Amino acid sequence: MTLPARIATRLPVSYGWVILVVATAIHLVSYPGQSVVIAVYNPSLRAALGLSHGDLAGIYMVATLIAGGMALVIGAAIDRFGVRSVSIVAVVAMLGACVLMSRVSSALTLFVAFVLLRVVGHSCLPMVADNAVAMWFNRRLGSVTGIKNMAIAGCIGIVPALNMWLIKCYGWRLAFTVQGVFFAVTVLPMVGLFLRNRPADVGETIDGGSEAAVTIAEPPAAADFTAGAAIRTRACWLIILFSSLRGVMWAGIAFHIIPLFASRGLTGADVATTLVVFGICLALSQLFGGFVADRLPLPLLLTLAQGMIAVGCFCLLQMSSMSLALAFAVVVGIGEGLGFITVATLWPRYYGRRHLGKIRSLGMAALVIGSSVSPYLFGIAYDAWNSFDRPLTILTILCVILTVFMPLTTMPKARYISP
Repeated sequence: MTLPARIATRLPVSYGWVILVVATAIHLVSYPGQSVVIAVYNPSLRAALGLSHGDLAGIYMVATLIAGGMALVIGAAIDRFGVRSVSIVAVVAMLGACVLMSRVSSALTLFVAFVLLRVVGHSCLPMVADNAVAMWFNRRLGSVTGIKNMAIAGCIGIVPALNMWLIKCYGWRLAFTVQGVFFAVTVLPMVGLFLRNRPADVGETIDGGSEAAVTIAEPPAAADFTAGAAIRTRACWLIILFSSLRGVMWAGIAFHIIPLFASRGLTGADVATTLVVFGICLALSQLFGGFVADRLPLPLLLTLAQGMIAVGCFCLLQMSSMSLALAFAVVVGIGEGLGFITVATLWPRYYGRRHLGKIRSLGMAALVIGSSVSPYLFGIAYDAWNSFDRPLTILTILCVILTVFMPLTTMPKARYISP
């Protein structure tokens, strides 16, 4: 009997709760490849390599586009090899990416490092973590995913500040190495010892087979959709658009957040405060969002989320003081959290679990590709006009338009399922 199987026989609850802890740790490993952390290193990278805002954003864009395409490959790999094998490879790859980042000496080596960081940190690890949880929970999937994402979001104000401190004390190169080594030493043993692909691996069923039923707004999908069948549904396309616009919004703002705030007369300390408030709101909304995702219609929640993101973008466009910066952090933090948890709940509820890796990769690819374009567009806008007003205006308009269509993200009919 394996160690996880022995633990499962002694636990008073489902082994899925152990999986939740491991999945949260796996998701945390993605932070070095996220825009909010990379943005902290941008001034150092520009100074060390002699790059402009547009040059750096262009390299980042191409690397992230490649990562978006790789999301489809990673989704298929998760379905074929399972979350455990993919997680082990991904954590080791993140260590390699961090070490490589600490040694970049030219635009070419920076590009290679960015590709690896974005493939592993943005496309792979979050998708693996979400799939791991979805394989073990159904009735409480929204609530459980909310707990995981609350922990991840709670770190969004801590991790960038910690990286700033590491850079100040030890320099940006050593700071990247420290991140990679820390995650490899702490998370890799957890994955190897405790992560398992599905409940049957430890003699359990989904939800542990003993937890009390929870009333949810939508029943589980009647059958498992293939990726080809899923992409023929209206809900899938709307979620793809929702994900891509989220990527455009957050990556564009996060990647340039320091010069963006400076252009409005705000300081680096104001950036740190805003990120802390954003992280708190994102974390709390993940927990609350997980609770309501098990009880309210998902199209309603997506509409509310997209509407709040639109309001937050307008606040940022009008930002001239710290009060509007905090308003942006609160509104977008809540909207992002609610949207993220709703989408994570929607994929298995609407489309089943058999091909979940491939299906979820459609949204992840859209998110990553959206993330790739906006930093470059924001960068060249700043280089050309010394202002971010034009891209922020377009972004706000697009968010308002998409809000109108989000009520149409209803559960697809079984007729779309391929035989």
